[in-house]
Amino acid sequence: QDPWLLYWKGACTMPSHLAESHGYFERALTLFSKKNDAAGVFRSWSGAIESLVQDMGDIKRLDRWVALVLDLMKQYDFPSKEIEDEVTARIFTAMPWDPAEPGFVKWRKQATGLIESDADPNLRLMTAFYLLAHHLWIGEYATGRIALDVIRRLAKTYENISPLAYCMGRMCEGWFVWLSGGHRQCYSIMQEALERADESGVHIWDKNILALGAAAKLCMGDITEAGRLLERMAVGLERARLFDR
Repeated sequence: QDPWLLYWKGACTMPSHLAESHGYFERALTLFSKKNDAAGVFRSWSGAIESLVQDMGDIKRLDRWVALVLDLMKQYDFPSKEIEDEVTARIFTAMPWDPAEPGFVKWRKQATGLIESDADPNLRLMTAFYLLAHHLWIGEYATGRIALDVIRRLAKTYENISPLAYCMGRMCEGWFVWLSGGHRQCYSIMQEALERADESGVHIWDKNILALGAAAKLCMGDITEAGRLLERMAVGLERARLFDR
């Protein structure tokens, strides 16, 4: 089979069928490796990582993929700066987000530099999402504002941003705003993100976005609307990602 066809099938199915998408990327990687096609190898590896991360399931599955790319980087040079940026972002995304983890601080620094560069805006926005989530989880709100500013700036260039990247960025922005006490603004962000999801049909992050809106309404004392949002979250829960349950 044509490995590039498998790669693009993986890319096209990711917004709706993550497990299927991962399978396409993994098969493409095997074929590219046999051809010694560095561009195909690194792009397929990046796609496989993103499909696993988006699935938000057993994160231990990422360990062997991080080890794999470190070996691949010894075998191949990056064919372009664009591919190097993509791999850099995915390594940071896939590593355990622990400053004590060997190499983590190095890759976090490179990911931070990437989001402020002239790299692909979708890659920058999605990387900023993961950086902001990392900083929020460890309580580094001030440092996280670097990523937040990038998210807000890129989200305004609506036409140049994919629905998946947009929804991820706005979801994390809403999380920051909610933690900062901006409950009404958080609810507005939820509405805007869900509108983009409905327009595009990309609903991977809907339940997390709805959860933010419900939390905001609870903080505002609107129990009725919070309950309605929780009911929407429950629809299709049996088919949802492990992270969403």
